[in-house]
Amino acid sequence: MMIRRLIARAGRLHAHEGGATAVEYALIAALLAVAAVGAFVTLGNQVDSNFNQIESSMENAGN
Repeated sequence: MMIRRLIARAGRLHAHEGGATAVEYALIAALLAVAAVGAFVTLGNQVDSNFNQIESSMENAGN
C-alpha cells in the first residue's frame, strides 16, 4: 500500500515539468532582450553619427 502511494507521488512529480520549461523560456527571452538592447544602442549611435555628418555637410554646402 505504501509503495503504491510512493509510486503515484513519483508519477505526479515526473508529470509536472511545466515549471522547468517556463524558466527555460524566460531565460531565452531575457537573453534575446539583452541582445536586442545592445543592437539598438549600437545602431542608434551609428544613425546619430550619420545624421550629424549629413547636418555638417548641409551646413557647409550653404556657405
